Amino acid sequence: MKDIQALQSKLVLLIGTTGAGKSTILRQLAIRHSTRVLNVGADLGKRLAALPMRDRRLQAKEILRNLAEESASEDLLLLDNLELLFDQTLRLDPLDLLKRYAHAQRVVAVWPGEICQGRLTYAEMGHPEYKDYNLEGLVAFPVELGSGVWTFAESRIPRIGHDIFCNIPFQDVCNWCVADLLT
Repeated sequence: MKDIQALQSKLVLLIGTTGAGKSTILRQLAIRHSTRVLNVGADLGKRLAALPMRDRRLQAKEILRNLAEESASEDLLLLDNLELLFDQTLRLDPLDLLKRYAHAQRVVAVWPGEICQGRLTYAEMGHPEYKDYNLEGLVAFPVELGSGVWTFAESRIPRIGHDIFCNIPFQDVCNWCVADLLT
């Protein structure tokens, strides 16, 4: 745990396949910290839909910042359904936005992509929304759910130099790694 905290990162990304339980983990954290999860797709989408197309790109960052400020509490921001941030018409850099929010507060976000060959990705190569990022300085937790047990398994978190493997019963998921990072 001390090795992870040594990264000096306030950004934690939950990564996993659909149905792995990433959103459930966020909801549990929201309950534990008496806050809410910002559904970026729904909340940002609703506000952008009220704008003319030409204004959406210009106002997306400001609207998202306002939504984040409204949603954050106790120095904690929980983000889910980030796919809209990858929309090419908005011209945003989703990971850069998350890192910027993490300068001021702790951020836990569900990453809608995957870790592939030691890189954080979104979409398939060749897709117009494809993004590929270095894992340097990130705390990324692949999440899997099998047999009622949560598995956080991350091989080679940058600068730590060892693997973290831990199986946790569902009822204890927020009492371990991610929750401990936030206390």
